[in-house]
Amino acid sequence: MDISVVPESTESDTTVQHSKETIDQVSDSPTQQLTPADREARVLRYREKKKKRKFEKTIRYASRKAYAEKTPRMNASQRG
Repeated sequence: MDISVVPESTESDTTVQHSKETIDQVSDSPTQQLTPADREARVLRYREKKKKRKFEKTIRYASRKAYAEKTPRMNASQRG
């Protein structure tokens, strides 16, 4: 049975080196500036979508509903 020795890692081995170009690309990306008309259009779209939100329970899959209806309830909970 051979036993090999693993060399200890030095601090320079564990640090991550980033190129200056990569860091500059991240720091130079400003947030998107919108014109007042574009902003108004986006705000109106947001408000319209907000009005359409539904918080009541909806059934998305008829097959799941059918399975749930034919499965008996035990102790007031759905069990399959």
